[in-house]
Amino acid sequence: MMQSFVCSKFLGKYLIASRFDKRGLVISQNIFSQLLLLAQNNSYITESVIELFGKLGFEVTKTQKINDIVLVKQPWPYSFGRASYEITEKCNYRCQHCYLGNKSAGKKLTLSDKKKIIELVHKSGCLWLQLTGGEPFLDKDFIEIYSLAHSLGLLVTISSNGSLLSPEIKEVLKNYPPYRLTISMYGASNTSYEALTQITGSYHDFTSALKWLENQRIRVRLNIIQTKYNAHEIEEMKKIAREFGFEHIIYSSLIPTLDGKDSPLSISCQDEDCNEKKESSVNYIPCQAGINSFHIDSSGQVSICKMARQLNCDLSLDHDIIVERLKIFSSQLLESPSICSDCQHRKSCSICPPVFRLYSQCGNISAACKIRQKKERRSDHEAKKLII
Repeated sequence: MMQSFVCSKFLGKYLIASRFDKRGLVISQNIFSQLLLLAQNNSYITESVIELFGKLGFEVTKTQKINDIVLVKQPWPYSFGRASYEITEKCNYRCQHCYLGNKSAGKKLTLSDKKKIIELVHKSGCLWLQLTGGEPFLDKDFIEIYSLAHSLGLLVTISSNGSLLSPEIKEVLKNYPPYRLTISMYGASNTSYEALTQITGSYHDFTSALKWLENQRIRVRLNIIQTKYNAHEIEEMKKIAREFGFEHIIYSSLIPTLDGKDSPLSISCQDEDCNEKKESSVNYIPCQAGINSFHIDSSGQVSICKMARQLNCDLSLDHDIIVERLKIFSSQLLESPSICSDCQHRKSCSICPPVFRLYSQCGNISAACKIRQKKERRSDHEAKKLII
């Protein structure tokens, strides 16, 4: 059975959220407690619950039980809200922009180990989970891990290249849709797409996946990766997203690899107007990695985020110890690098310290500063338009 909604504590608040679209509602602790009691007693829907779900545009009746409609999650003492799990580093593409660099030969996890990771995410209070890679569909345990996360009431986002939708994976996605499937888009033609992936037929596989997902009405977002190969196709890629009815975001600020190579930067778009438009740095919210969110890599190492892995702890540690270490790691890794101490833009700079350190590691700090300068110029331009 799949309930359409999940009810959970989330970062100090209480939410009812749809499993597979944007519908959601913030509720009081009192209402949450009432729903939890109804769920624990496997009770039928009450008038107040009918009214509550009416606000979400979802019709329920007194003949239904609360557990048929919403999975009410028992609150845990930890305050995390999101996590990402890199279920595998393996990928069937050889994309030139990939920040993972040389794939490590780290510890290979068993299915039991991977299940412990999902349990850790669940017991940390998380509501959202990103399953990523590498290419997550390539992992032999993907279906079991995804199914477990889904059964625990985690709202799962899958980050994929979309090329490996086997009949088995299609079946599980059809029966238990993810909160969102995020697919990377590398071009609007065979030439541009395959120039980046270096795999013949990758564009065909991509478009085939989009057609199937559209038919299944699975929520999709296209992450358009802008490079020198496809810069001339940006409008066409946006058009494709609109025609399918999918959300899209443009990414053009490629970053160095985790192992200190600047090779992804060689395929960056060099045009001044090439980068995606972000919000003004005036609205910049300090990163809460390690406080509200965390990352687990394919060997079971827990870190504050994907970009800051130099400080990590093993999954085998006690949960309380992991939480405390993440807080310490966060305070250390999110501190602005000493080299930035005299910069006049330090307070408003939106380049995160872990990413800046990747540029520093490969000896290309100037590239990071140029990205900041482009963002600043765009913000000034947007401000002038508002004034006019």
